[in-house]
Amino acid sequence: MGLESKSFLKTVEPYQIDETIENFILDETMQRRLYDDLTEKTIILSLSTKCKACFEVMEKLDQYVGQAKDTAWIILIECEDEDVPIIRQAIPSQIRLYPFTREGSMQYMRVLGIPWITMLHNRQVVVHHPYYEEGMLGWMEQLHVRAVAGVV
Repeated sequence: MGLESKSFLKTVEPYQIDETIENFILDETMQRRLYDDLTEKTIILSLSTKCKACFEVMEKLDQYVGQAKDTAWIILIECEDEDVPIIRQAIPSQIRLYPFTREGSMQYMRVLGIPWITMLHNRQVVVHHPYYEEGMLGWMEQLHVRAVAGVV
């Protein structure tokens, strides 16, 4: 009997391209759900303050948000409560920020690691991938082309 039979091992099945993302709760206090924040084009970043690569992503956000003005941006971030106001001040105001546990990102966003990027067109997954700098502009172009083509 191998480890695969052990209940403590959790596996995540990532979203597939064209799969519709589920409408999970982002903020229980405000009863805010994911679909409340979605537009035709949405970029969701799953980040953590415990991750050096995530800080590098946040440093580039101004550049990317400026290139995708017609796109909704959401950050789900694992952080301490006292860090939330600091992060809000450091990121572009158009970005919706939600404190989120890494476990929540794995369960609801079905990410396999942090940082992770998910791009949606009309609630359907266009990109669901570990974030890396070299891929960002290409992914944004994919999302734009899909929206222009009217693919649903």
